[in-house]
Parts: sequence; C-alpha cells; structure tokens
Amino acid sequence: MTFGSRCLSRRQCLTCMTLVGACLMFSGCGGGAVRTPSKEQATISGSLSNAGKSISVDSLVTFESTEKSSMASGKVDALGKFNLKAADPTVGIPPGRYSVTVTPPAGEPAKVGTDDYKAKMMQGGMAAAQKKPSDIPDNFQSMSTTPLKLEVKQGQNTFDIDFAKLPGQ
Repeated sequence: MTFGSRCLSRRQCLTCMTLVGACLMFSGCGGGAVRTPSKEQATISGSLSNAGKSISVDSLVTFESTEKSSMASGKVDALGKFNLKAADPTVGIPPGRYSVTVTPPAGEPAKVGTDDYKAKMMQGGMAAAQKKPSDIPDNFQSMSTTPLKLEVKQGQNTFDIDFAKLPGQ
C-alpha cells in the first residue's frame, strides 16, 4: 500500500485499517432521532370498584389510545387504587381519548403433586386454568368490547370508576 509517494509497511497498513475499522465501529449507524416525551404529558391514577367494593388486588388496568399510539398500565392495590405508567417512557402518556380495560389477576399456578398439577401435565401443560368468578364485568376485559372510553388531559388525571354505576351495567 502506498501513501503519497511513500510505501507503507505491512504493519503500518494493518494499523491504518484497524484505526479505520474502529472509527466505523464506534460511529454507529446513525440510529435516527431520539424520541423525547412531549411537554404535554399526563399522569393517570384512580380507583376501581364494583357496587362499592374494591376489585381484586393485582387486576391490570390498561389505558390505550390508538390515535396517539400510546398505552399505560398498572395494577390495582389492596385499596382498589391504581397509578399508571407509560408503556414507552420515551412517549410518555400524551393527552387524548383512551379505551380502558381491566383484567383480573392470573390464577394461582397448580402446586406440584396436586391433582390439578397432574391433570395439567397429562395434557401437555396446556390445560386451561380454572376460571374463578370475576368482580370485573366481562365486557371491560377486552379492548374490542370495552364500553369505557375516557378523555385524558394534560397534567394529573384521577378516575374513580365503579362498574355498577356505569351506563348499561
């Protein structure tokens, strides 16, 4: 390899190629713009009940906005309260109209050695979990059927929801 009118030694040539390779490796691919949350962000909290009684601990509350491509979710605590976190912190929770679902907590796994465990294993581990009666109406458990749509505004939003008091319940 020549550099100007001077020939480079094999060692100098390898050193140059190593430096060029390192520069390319550390420069990255350009990666695009970093998404930062807009200044218009919302926080969502509240409580859930059915006929005045708190719903099951660890039920999952999800707010989803297809128009904003945003989702936030969180679990219900022992007092029926929830605080939601954005699924994507780089997007945050933008204001907008959200569909709301609430799903009951997953059932307890079968304990090793019990008849339920043996039955599940005999079916390849795919036996359906026994469905417990839920304190959450079925239509609120799916995005395709939930009638609950809420407007989330910039800043703090608190929603106290009693399923029994909603229209059509």
